[in-house]
Amino acid sequence: MKKSQFLVAICFVGIVIGVASTAHAGSFKRSFKKGLQTATEPDYGISPERPIQVGGTSDDAVTRTRRTHYLLSLRGPNGEPVKYKRRGSCCGFLVGPGPLPGGVPDVFEVSYDGLDEPIELYLDIYRKGQLFVPQGFSFTATTPDNWQELMHEN
Repeated sequence: MKKSQFLVAICFVGIVIGVASTAHAGSFKRSFKKGLQTATEPDYGISPERPIQVGGTSDDAVTRTRRTHYLLSLRGPNGEPVKYKRRGSCCGFLVGPGPLPGGVPDVFEVSYDGLDEPIELYLDIYRKGQLFVPQGFSFTATTPDNWQELMHEN
């Protein structure tokens, strides 16, 4: 293969991956516009065994954007804006056979006005799953205009 053909092939692969990542991000945003239902499982999101699955792509920037949009869209039970801080990763888990048999969820300390003490939420950036709102929270489909600045604060 000539050098120019090789470069064209590399560019083509890069474009395909970029389009796929953008499409993946678009489907994530569409699910927000529809709104999210409250989880029926009481441990959804507050247990490392039932993390909120915001991943599903190998593009780290897309995954961080999803995580940020999700957290900024969470509200307290009466619509209070939440504050969150990443506390690190914890406690690996196994899910079963597949390309990624497990993961290590990120832990976020989440609070809102009127909450006695912060709640820890667990987010899985490696897997994409149906998104729900943890019990005791509500959700808005709107994120702040400055979400990109807020993403770098946490």
